[in-house]
Amino acid sequence: MISHTSLRATPALRIAAAAASVLLGGISALAADAQPPTRAAAPAPGAPATTGFETFRFIGAWNIFNPNRVGHPDDGPPPPQIETISLVGTMQYDKGVFAFFDSADRNYRQALHEGDEIAQFKITHITADRVDFIRDSKPVSLAVGQQFRRPPGGEWTVAAAVREEKAPTALAEPAIPTDASDIVKKLMEQRQKTLKQ
Repeated sequence: MISHTSLRATPALRIAAAAASVLLGGISALAADAQPPTRAAAPAPGAPATTGFETFRFIGAWNIFNPNRVGHPDDGPPPPQIETISLVGTMQYDKGVFAFFDSADRNYRQALHEGDEIAQFKITHITADRVDFIRDSKPVSLAVGQQFRRPPGGEWTVAAAVREEKAPTALAEPAIPTDASDIVKKLMEQRQKTLKQ
């Protein structure tokens, strides 16, 4: 004999089972999307081109609009990095004269004074616009804006300062047309006086 409670529970169990299957299907779809994309094999020469899902799979796998995306490993090693140490400025205050250095390597991001060393260069003198060093009994100078550079496995060298100097642009005085009205002439004369100041 079937009770009324078991009959009433049957639709609820069906709904729960349907929800569980949808949830498991969503999880398996997410797991499939998390796999790295596979590249479709190139068709043989002379074979008809086919466009299937595998051709466009990378769009879902490398979606830049996905807030939950993670990085994919690159093919091959990263290119070698050139180390740099830039002289960004000098400053004199109560504790002495300091030179400020910047670099991608935090070990070289320092504020140093005379007698300190950076990358085996010993600071001998600091002025407002340059720092003098000595390394292996050889003097080296670095101006503000210049940097030491070292390629992988190479030696430190001084790189030239990169400064963009723009020539001053002279504003040309506009010529007053002969057929201009009195108001236009007065406005243009005022403009010429402003440019001369």
